[in-house]
Amino acid sequence: MPLQVLFNKRCDFYGFELGSVACQALMKYGSAEFAGNNVLRVVSCLSPDTHFASGVKIEHAAFSFHYGNDGSGSEVIVEFNESEALGAMVLKVTVEGY
Repeated sequence: MPLQVLFNKRCDFYGFELGSVACQALMKYGSAEFAGNNVLRVVSCLSPDTHFASGVKIEHAAFSFHYGNDGSGSEVIVEFNESEALGAMVLKVTVEGY
């Protein structure tokens, strides 16, 4: 019989050292029970002037935005959807560029 769990947290940074720092923060402060709040935290972390009204709940999301300045920066891709393979919600943050 497969092991059944109520929730779990895991973070893969694929050997990218700066990703390790983000993973550590998500593991320490991220919510498994209210996983949509992690999407709000990612946006607020990268865009501190962005504020969400109390009671905002994210159920699914897929968006990208530029982080940096006109001369250099990165494209940040945020996806928050249910994984059929895992049977749970998955937050994926990908950074492309420099």
